[in-house]
Amino acid sequence: MNIVQGLQYYYQKNKWQGVAFFIKARFYQHVTKKIKFANWHYFLDPYRIVTKRYEETIPLIDDSFIVLGNYAVSKKAKLNSHSIVYSLGVLNETSFDEAISEIFGCSVHLFDPSIIATRHIKKLNNPAFKFQQLGIWHEDKELTFSTPVYGGSPSTIFNHPGRQFVAKCETLPNVMKSLAHPKIDVLKLDVEGAERIILSHALDNHIYPDQVVVEFERKKGTKSINDFLTFFKEVDELRSRFKALGYGEWRLPRSSNSFYSIEMVFVKADILNDK
Repeated sequence: MNIVQGLQYYYQKNKWQGVAFFIKARFYQHVTKKIKFANWHYFLDPYRIVTKRYEETIPLIDDSFIVLGNYAVSKKAKLNSHSIVYSLGVLNETSFDEAISEIFGCSVHLFDPSIIATRHIKKLNNPAFKFQQLGIWHEDKELTFSTPVYGGSPSTIFNHPGRQFVAKCETLPNVMKSLAHPKIDVLKLDVEGAERIILSHALDNHIYPDQVVVEFERKKGTKSINDFLTFFKEVDELRSRFKALGYGEWRLPRSSNSFYSIEMVFVKADILNDK
């Protein structure tokens, strides 16, 4: 919604308190957030410095990849209209999903528990999008999600101080079974800290997508050394599992909010070796 629509909506919702909240949220999203998480002062944060050095040990994607919105996939995968693409975590950012469906003519199965994602997908009205307002987890159950105060992606891992809601979640194996999908060609995860649990469960259940595009995310602003070290330990464990299965690995470049999370692509060996 534009500024006028936002002011009208929040005034109707909660009078002047609603208007004040809307103004604060807009200022945070367009000013405070951009300054707070900018790249130019990363060296003032020792956690971001360590993350940067860790990233530099992972090869950067090259011209054998095609950039699709905010992510990328290997050109060697030879995707087509029959490819099965799962996109976990949407909110209102679907540039990857729009690009991959448009270029390769395939459907994209999107999963997100939030009402924001539901409204966004409904507004797009893209016939290639097969959306479920559903979270993916390591067991079938309802989970509590929390959101940042002034907008952003909900998480069941990070304890944000904003609104909470309860949503249905299912395992990846059960979702694949319900959709009659024997395999996944591309699995994209942007799930606010839940990616390590979801991927571990997938590998435990012998689900090996041709490509995995994932953002490994740690909570911004945390000063817990234990949480920080646990994050890298879990990422290392997953990287080792993918390597043992023959996957190649690359990292994706970031133009903003760098060194808070690590975006990677894992590609199956038989795709890389296919001439």
